[in-house]
Amino acid sequence: MEKIRNCAWLPVHQTMHDTAVWGTRSLVVNACPKSLVTPASMEMVELYLAWKWSGEMDLLSLPAKHADALLVLEQESRKEFQDGR
Repeated sequence: MEKIRNCAWLPVHQTMHDTAVWGTRSLVVNACPKSLVTPASMEMVELYLAWKWSGEMDLLSLPAKHADALLVLEQESRKEFQDGR
C-alpha cells in the first residue's frame, strides 16, 4: 500500500513517481499527502478552524505567516465549496 500511495517515508527508489494518488479539479499529486503532514501544518489547520468557528480572530493581530496561512486555507476552502465538494 505504501508503494502504491508513494508515501514520503519510503526510499525514492521504492516509489512510483508518475502515479497520481490524490487530486481535485485543479490539483493532482503523486505522493500521499498524509505522509507530508507536519505538526506545523496541523497547527495551521487548527488555527484556521478556530478562526472560522469563532469569527472573532483579528488577522491583523496575527504573525504574517499565520495570517497568510489562514487566507490560503480560506481561498482553497471556497474553491472546494464552489466545486461542490
